[in-house]
Amino acid sequence: MPSPQTSRLAGVGEVLLISVSDVESLESTISQLTSANTTLDAEVNDLMRRVASGEYNPALERCIELKANPAAKVQAVRTKELDDLRRENEALLDRLKADTGGAEAGVPNASFERLRVEKEELERAHAKRLLRLKEVGLLPLTLEITLMI
Repeated sequence: MPSPQTSRLAGVGEVLLISVSDVESLESTISQLTSANTTLDAEVNDLMRRVASGEYNPALERCIELKANPAAKVQAVRTKELDDLRRENEALLDRLKADTGGAEAGVPNASFERLRVEKEELERAHAKRLLRLKEVGLLPLTLEITLMI
């Protein structure tokens, strides 16, 4: 009959064997995950390089971006301004071609509209600044400085 110490030692030996096999299993899982992580990092770097170099095919790949993307907003403003300037330029060129003796000395509608929109934007920005000054309480101080000059 085995002594209680012998059976307890056998139980500890089994636990150690199980623990060693668990450690080996976990180490192999760690090495697999590390290699997968390295592969994914390389793929991310490759994709970032491709996007940065302009190698992007919308038919095969989809680039997800924020709905209110600041870069897209800036691009839209630039595109709109460029289109407005092209229309204005075309109107000026048409007027130049049609101008035979300078009988009419008006401003093309495209130029007038662009300047009107720009003026309205400046007026809104000015009103916004005045409102901010009123909120802070600096408007009377600003008026006094303006009057002193």
